Amino acid sequence: MSGTSSPEAVKKLLENMQGDLRGLSLECRKKFPPVKEAAESGIIKVKTIAARNTDILAGNDLQCNGKNKLGYRSKC
Repeated sequence: MSGTSSPEAVKKLLENMQGDLRGLSLECRKKFPPVKEAAESGIIKVKTIAARNTDILAGNDLQCNGKNKLGYRSKC
């Protein structure tokens, strides 16, 4: 199961999730407004998660760059 958590796989997963939520939002816009709103909320949440984790998506390993995310020295 190696490679499933690679930055490329995570990026692809987030893109697929956004596409699926967009499609759901478009399909539900007239008949099911609460579902449309929930899908749009999901899109915003996925974008927020992606924006906060750009270092992970870019493949940067912050654990071995001198200090980890908490500011402690790493042993790499």
